[in-house]
Amino acid sequence: MLSVAGRATPAAIARTRVFCDPDRATSRQEKPLGTDIHGKYSRKAPRKSQRETGVWRLMARPAFYRWYQQCLGESKVQSMFVTEHVRPQPGDRVLDIGCGTGDILEHLTDVDYVGFDPSSRYIEVARRRFGDRGRFFVAGVEDVSASDFEGVDLVIAFGVVHHLCDDVARRFFAVASEIVSEHGRCVTLDPYFEEQQPRIGRFLIEHDRGRHVRTIEAFLELASSAFDYAETTLHPGLLRLPFDHTHRIVELANVPIESPGPRPNSSPQPVTVDLTAGSEFGDQQR
Repeated sequence: MLSVAGRATPAAIARTRVFCDPDRATSRQEKPLGTDIHGKYSRKAPRKSQRETGVWRLMARPAFYRWYQQCLGESKVQSMFVTEHVRPQPGDRVLDIGCGTGDILEHLTDVDYVGFDPSSRYIEVARRRFGDRGRFFVAGVEDVSASDFEGVDLVIAFGVVHHLCDDVARRFFAVASEIVSEHGRCVTLDPYFEEQQPRIGRFLIEHDRGRHVRTIEAFLELASSAFDYAETTLHPGLLRLPFDHTHRIVELANVPIESPGPRPNSSPQPVTVDLTAGSEFGDQQR
């Protein structure tokens, strides 16, 4: 199991942001992130481990998928996710794993963006919407290797990991850990099972499109196979639903994560986790 580490002082956890110096900026213009993988993937890649029957069949249609996300208020959630947790800097290289129709790119500016998703229909929509603002590829987590990318500053996975079985999730964490730069981060958002969770919320999470909703302890056990540090923030009631559909945002890194500064007492407070500690996590975290 894992243990909560007390938050270090700003000096102890300070890290240098990776900006585009002149030499690096030139190299990025000559060889944008993802250049080497054009044409590498087939149009039909293996799908994420998710439910595809009943009403979930409609989610394969990009128009319904986007309408459903809009009904839940996902744009507002994505804006918060980017502003408070991803915190991109100008020129950052961003890899979006399981990007869907690329909606999160509306909230990312002045970044070198690559997104991939196993749905060719989603990717076609993303390419039409965003043009040359980003590069989009049809691929599943199983298809991508660290050699396809280099020097990524931020890996994001918005509502993806609970679609992945344990083996594929470990691969996701391994690839993300290998491709991020020294001070890079992997930022995820997913629903979780929590103690004292309302029954209707738990029921709906159990029947989520993704088949692998976990406890935060189980998630961090998997992440600890590739990352050394985590910061987890509980966000109850994120979606536009009449119950507490609990989500967490987790930032993962191989160096201590720099705090963006004090947050208002009314805001969800993050918990810093040392994934190398190897002792109890769950009871202390709550």
